[in-house]
Parts: sequence; C-alpha cells; structure tokens
Amino acid sequence: MRIAHLFVLHLLMALLLACQAPCVNQMSIFDEATFDDPEYQKALQEVLLHADKHQLRFYVRDYLFLEDKEFLVVKVHGPEVCAIAHFLVKDPRGIVGVRNHLGKGYNGAELKDFSFLLLDDEQRVVV
Repeated sequence: MRIAHLFVLHLLMALLLACQAPCVNQMSIFDEATFDDPEYQKALQEVLLHADKHQLRFYVRDYLFLEDKEFLVVKVHGPEVCAIAHFLVKDPRGIVGVRNHLGKGYNGAELKDFSFLLLDDEQRVVV
C-alpha cells in the first residue's frame, strides 16, 4: 500500500514538472547576466517588444513589495528565450491571490491572458 502511495506521489510530481515546457536561450545574456544588468534589461525589452505574444508563456515566480511599488516576478518562456522579468504592478485585481500570498503556492503557475505595457522610461514593463 505504501509503495502505491509513493508511486502516485511521484507520478503527480512528474506531471506538475512537465507542465512547463523546456526553456532554451538563443541569447546568452539571459544565462550569463542577472536581471538587474542593463544589457539583460535591454535584451528582455527587445524580446517582449518583438516576440509574437502567442509564442510567449509567463509563469509566476514571486511577488515583491519594494519601497512603494509592487512587482510580479515572472519566468518568460518562448521559442528562443528563457528569462526572468519583474513587472511593475499598477492594478493587482487580476492577481489578487498571487499578491495576497506573495506568490507562494503559485510558483510555476502559468499566467493566462497576461497583458503588459512596455514603458520607455527606465526600461520597465507594467502589468
């Protein structure tokens, strides 16, 4: 009986991990630099600006309160990109659960119908 429970547990864990597609970068900056590096930011903005939005997938990583701003930390998956993005949150109504739990329990959850605006100043993106 115990072996059956362990098998089911392993099977469920494998299915959960299989939900996210493998992520491979065509741009080495995303593997070599950190998110706060200006070159990383520039490359990420280019990807978000020029990628077909239907090819990009967004997965919850974290939710941060920094000073008087809120950020949704997201893993961006695409055919040629696997990067971490920090989105400035202006209106948290669509992600109240994520916000209230600081992203915990939502790690790896895909954001469906995720929309954002690219801002020219400070190279930031806004949810």
